[in-house]
Amino acid sequence: MEAVIYSKIGNLKIVEIEDRLTELRFINQPVTRLPNSKILVEVKAQLEEYFTRTRTRFDLPLNPSGTDFQNKVWQELVTFPMAKLFLTRKWPIG
Repeated sequence: MEAVIYSKIGNLKIVEIEDRLTELRFINQPVTRLPNSKILVEVKAQLEEYFTRTRTRFDLPLNPSGTDFQNKVWQELVTFPMAKLFLTRKWPIG
C-alpha cells in the first residue's frame, strides 16, 4: 500500500509491503487518502512528531531494498545518533 502525505518540508510518498516501510521519498504529487494500513498510519504519526520536535528516534519496521552498497548504507544509517547525521561531513563507511 502507498500514500502521499503532507509534511512541513514537502509532500512525501510512503510505501509499505507486508507491514514494513519500503519507501519514503519526496514527491511532487497531491496528498492522497491514507489507506487502512497500520504501518502507514504509524509512519505519518511519527513523522508529524518528528517535525514538531517531540520525536528524535523512529521506531518503524523497515524493509529497505537496493544494491549491496545501498543496503550497507541503510545498515550504517540506522546506527547513527540523530545529531551526528546532521553535524558530520564524513560518512564512516569503509
